[in-house]
Amino acid sequence: MAPEPRLVKTDGSTMTPTEAPLTVGNALELFKALLAENRASQVEAAQIQADAFQQAQLAVAKKLQAEAESADEKAMKTFTNRSAFNPQGENPLIDGLSPRPKLVGEILWVGTPVVPHEQTRWEIELLNQIEAGAYHNGEWVVRDMEPGVKGSRKLYVHFPNLDPDKRADLPNGYWDSQAKDAAGVPFQGMDQQNPLRKGRLVTGMEQMLRGMVEAAAARQPISA
Repeated sequence: MAPEPRLVKTDGSTMTPTEAPLTVGNALELFKALLAENRASQVEAAQIQADAFQQAQLAVAKKLQAEAESADEKAMKTFTNRSAFNPQGENPLIDGLSPRPKLVGEILWVGTPVVPHEQTRWEIELLNQIEAGAYHNGEWVVRDMEPGVKGSRKLYVHFPNLDPDKRADLPNGYWDSQAKDAAGVPFQGMDQQNPLRKGRLVTGMEQMLRGMVEAAAARQPISA
C-alpha cells in the first residue's frame, strides 16, 4: 500500500491528512499531491509500455534476422554457382562441385590480365603449368616478366592476333562429346542449353595452353 501523501505547510513542515484537521487549504494541497502522484504513475506506466514495445520490436527483428540467415544458409547449400565459364559449378558444400583452382601469380594474355573467374578450371590448371619459352614454331611466346625474382610469377603470353589471317589460324573451341572427369565418368550437364548432352567445351585457349605445357614437358631432360 502506498504511503499517505504529505502536505507541506507554510512553515515548511509536513503532515498527512490524518495528522491534522483538513482545512480548505490543506484539501487543496492534498489534491495537488494526489494529482502529482497520479501524473508520476501515468509517466511510469507510459515508460513501461514504451519499454515493452521496444522489447517486442527487438524480438521481431531478431526473429526476422534468424529467418533470413536460415534462408541464406539454405540457399548457399544449394547454390551451384554455374556460369558460362564454369558450367560444372563450384560449391564446397555440395559434393562434386569443388572450387576451381587458384591462379598462381599474374599472367598477361596478349596484354590483358587473366581474370580467374572468367576462365574454365582446365584453363586455370594449364595456366599454372606454362613456362617461359617459345612455342608453335616460335609464334607463341611466353615471357617471364620478373626473371630471377624469388617467389614471383609474372608471365606475358604473346601470339599473332592483329593479322586476321594469323588470328584465323588460332585454335577454335569445339565440343568434346567423349570428355570424362578425373574418375573416368563422362561429363553431363555441361551444356546449359541441353543438360542431357554429354561432354564438355574445349576452348581455343585451353588447346593453346595444353600445347605449350606438353611442349615444355617434352623438352625437359629425363633424369636418371
